[in-house]
Amino acid sequence: MEIKSYSEIYFEPLIDFLRKSWAENHSIYEKQLFDWQYGGCMGDSSACLLLLDNNNEIQGFLGTVSYPFMVNDSVSNAAALSIWVVDKNIRSSGAGKNLKKTVEDRFHIVYAIGMNPATIRYYENHGYSYHNSLHRYVLPLDTECFKLFLIDSDRTDEGKVMGWFDSIRFSEPTAPSTDFNSDILAEIYQRNVAPHFLVRPKKDAAFWEWRYIKSKGFKYLFHETEDNVVIFRIENTYSPGDLLKHDRKCLRIIEILPNDGNVWNGKPNKDLAETLQTVLTWAKEQGCILADFQISNSGLGHVLEEVGFRIQSEDNVTNLTRLFSPLRPDAAPLNFAYRIKNHAGEILNVDREDTYILKSDSDMDRPNYLG
Repeated sequence: MEIKSYSEIYFEPLIDFLRKSWAENHSIYEKQLFDWQYGGCMGDSSACLLLLDNNNEIQGFLGTVSYPFMVNDSVSNAAALSIWVVDKNIRSSGAGKNLKKTVEDRFHIVYAIGMNPATIRYYENHGYSYHNSLHRYVLPLDTECFKLFLIDSDRTDEGKVMGWFDSIRFSEPTAPSTDFNSDILAEIYQRNVAPHFLVRPKKDAAFWEWRYIKSKGFKYLFHETEDNVVIFRIENTYSPGDLLKHDRKCLRIIEILPNDGNVWNGKPNKDLAETLQTVLTWAKEQGCILADFQISNSGLGHVLEEVGFRIQSEDNVTNLTRLFSPLRPDAAPLNFAYRIKNHAGEILNVDREDTYILKSDSDMDRPNYLG
């Protein structure tokens, strides 16, 4: 067996392998989406790995989304782990672990979001910091429809959701932009986000162009007031077998850039709260039934809670379905793990509050096959 970097000549045989060994259909099989996701902001998908047998036939694949991270003031190469598949006939051979080890040897930072529970022990045994879930903040925009998407809800939830909704602060809606200046996004991020975290993506102008402005997966929306920028999109639920839950609009807040970095340390930010209120009001006017936002740290929690968001918990009316398209009420919380090495190869112990990692910083915000 040989481990080899992915190149475009392997695209068709790779898709054939994934259809056979992973999923019969998936949107990532569309070459434009595949090249966008795995090429990253550098347009280079060679960080993805293939496992080839003696006949040059694909027996395994480990997809990675690669772009630079910062650890303090040092640039580090980083890879987010994505699809990890080996042929069922060799899964007990250790070939899959060799794919993972090759990535770990090449990159200072390796992280994953939404791991299969069967792989958690691997991460825990190989120096990763493992966490059961990202912080997920949720909010109702339509009380009746919101209740439909609660896990194990009962009649007592009706009054609780209504009381929660009545406490939410709305404002005048403003239509968002479908485009934004990548240099401005990079500047705000560098000034008001990056200095407050030990570990964070580099996110220069090329990153913002790739990830949001010229995304091949979704059309992202931007709202800016007083140098606060919120990046978001509307996602429609997909559950054709349940018409009450099918084709409902959800507001997915993807990234929040504040105009004052001290907000991460607990400083109130009225301007940011009002910016979020405007986005929520616009989304409610568009027919959205709920909103959510997911992030590794809790630094913005005080502003989100001021607006009306609550952090998701499994034992109350915040316990919202986690995946909407396709709808999966049984989906586990979005777990995540990271292993961070310095340039001497030593694993660093980094608290999650010192990280800036979003759901969209891996492969967790892309279209899925719905057929």
